[in-house]
This record gives sequence, C-alpha cells and structure tokens, in this order.
Amino acid sequence: MQHEKPLIWTDTNISPAITKWLNERFNVTAVSFYKLNFHTATDYTIFIKAKEENAIFITKDKDYKALISTFKSPPFIIFIKGGNLSNPELKKNIGEIFSKMP
Repeated sequence: MQHEKPLIWTDTNISPAITKWLNERFNVTAVSFYKLNFHTATDYTIFIKAKEENAIFITKDKDYKALISTFKSPPFIIFIKGGNLSNPELKKNIGEIFSKMP
C-alpha cells in the first residue's frame, strides 16, 4: 500500500506523546505499535509487516538489527540509543535525524 506521507511506526518503548509530536511537527503519518495492535507481536512479524507497508519505524530494540542483517532493508529503522530518555531528549534526537532526511 502506498502512502502520500512517509509512514512512521513507533515501538512500544517510545512514548505515545512522541508519536503525536511526530504527526504535528513533521509531514508524516505516525502510528504507535499499540494502535497497530503490535504490542504482543513478534519482532519478525513487525519487521515483515513494515517491509510490506514500506514503513519506517522508531525503536530502541536492538533485536531488529539481526533481522536487518538477515532480511535487509526495507523496512528502514531508526534506532534510538540511550536508556530512559525523557520526551524532550527523544524529541531532540529524533528531530535531528528528521532534519537530515530528504
């Protein structure tokens, strides 16, 4: 399925407030894993679904690196490094990444 705006999915380890902020701040369609009913899905299932939907997702989960090594991109994954970052810190980090994207 093609989307007019980039489709961004946020992992369960990313605050829903960040998802809302992405929609308001950038020209994207951001949806949380919870809204997608992925909160109990396996990493593999999410990875394959993101590949089918041409979605980019934001996560702190390092397990997806192994899936990229095995199955290659897409999907494109934005890995957030760091432990328990506050929402302002996450916004700063994600904002820097998005400002570099075409």
